[in-house]
Amino acid sequence: MRYINYILGAAVVFTPVTAKAQSLSGEIAIHSSYLDDDGFVYTDEPVVQAGVSADINDNCSLDIWGSHGFTTKTGGELDVGGSCRFSSGDTEIEVSANRYFLRGMSDITALSMKATHGPVDVSVTQYVWDNNPDATRITAGYSFEANDKFTIRPALIYQTGFGEKDVFGGGMTATYALTDKFSVIGTVTTPFKGDRSTQASVGISFTF
Repeated sequence: MRYINYILGAAVVFTPVTAKAQSLSGEIAIHSSYLDDDGFVYTDEPVVQAGVSADINDNCSLDIWGSHGFTTKTGGELDVGGSCRFSSGDTEIEVSANRYFLRGMSDITALSMKATHGPVDVSVTQYVWDNNPDATRITAGYSFEANDKFTIRPALIYQTGFGEKDVFGGGMTATYALTDKFSVIGTVTTPFKGDRSTQASVGISFTF
């Protein structure tokens, strides 16, 4: 019932905004599991994930994203927030604030800043977890386009907080464009430090 209320509330918020929005964009994907960048597995069963962004001006958008398992409620999530992007030469700065409504866990507020310069991106995210220890995550990635269809993005992740051991690890995401809308995605994460284990996920996505 709580998730129904969240979805209805998000719809009410988005209705007047999207009517005036310059454009809408989004993605619908099916993945073999819900795997976070730090290697944490929200669920090891197949999930459908979808997100929509509604532009409110040339720089900012309102964003909503959700994840739901086909055969399990574990790992269910609804994220609502906003983001703004500013460019200076070849560098883009993006700041965002999101509220994560998590099934079976206390909710989280995430505040993030990301800098992208060419193929390199670096982000810092502060997680404020209700009634639990907060956390900070730093991610650095490099997007390599092997050709016009195949992109590889290796990344390093460091995370401290959440009342857990610090996590230092690496990840790799490979994306192959089947068409201009459909892509196959594979992700692998592996720890260098901490109590995580190597994880992998595959999926297919549709963008609009």
